[in-house]
Amino acid sequence: STQSTGILVNIDPLDHNKAIISGRWKLLVGPPGKGGWTPAPEIAKLRPGHWAHSLEEILAGPASEGHLQLYDILSDPNEREDVAGSHLDVVMRLLVRLNEHEAEALEPGNMDYDPASNPANFNGTWTPWMDSC
Repeated sequence: STQSTGILVNIDPLDHNKAIISGRWKLLVGPPGKGGWTPAPEIAKLRPGHWAHSLEEILAGPASEGHLQLYDILSDPNEREDVAGSHLDVVMRLLVRLNEHEAEALEPGNMDYDPASNPANFNGTWTPWMDSC
């Protein structure tokens, strides 16, 4: 079992997003999302579901939707300055940790969207719509 030295924030194999916090560092891997206020500088492009195992592989990775962002959340709690380019050793250490966590992760149990679950069917309320799952 993986010995944790940080907080695993997320591993989402469907949207290809992953994040981990260790000490002062927060590493985000995957598409930057829809926030828009801070464009993510692209350090590496990773194939969805593929983890780089060396700095060279990160920097020379093939084009895809993946991005890496590293924030010093103690000095930059609003995550406005991506410092991955100047802290590649931290990026590599945290990528290894994420890779270890991902290797132990269970497959998500997401179900396909059921139109019967739409809150519009229940006076705008999210509610159970099935007798059993």
